[in-house]
Amino acid sequence: MPEDRVLRFSCITNHKCLASTKGDEKYIYRYDNQPEEVFNLSEDPLEEHNLAAEYSKDELDEWREDLLAWRSRVNAQYGDVLMSGSLYSEG
Repeated sequence: MPEDRVLRFSCITNHKCLASTKGDEKYIYRYDNQPEEVFNLSEDPLEEHNLAAEYSKDELDEWREDLLAWRSRVNAQYGDVLMSGSLYSEG
């Protein structure tokens, strides 16, 4: 898979989280006011060390906005599938 390819995911349970991966980086946004998470999957495949503090607010905002825009595009095209607890990924 190309390193610059972004894969986006929705959690299976309704309104829990959105996530994306690009290369070795994984970003997780949770709807319930939990801290954002960033992991280096090649160095931390069990996602034990949150690296979000090493990223700027602008970088985290960009990741979150990308996921929310993706969710809006999917919902516009397919209905409210991400809100109903369905799993859908786009890469």
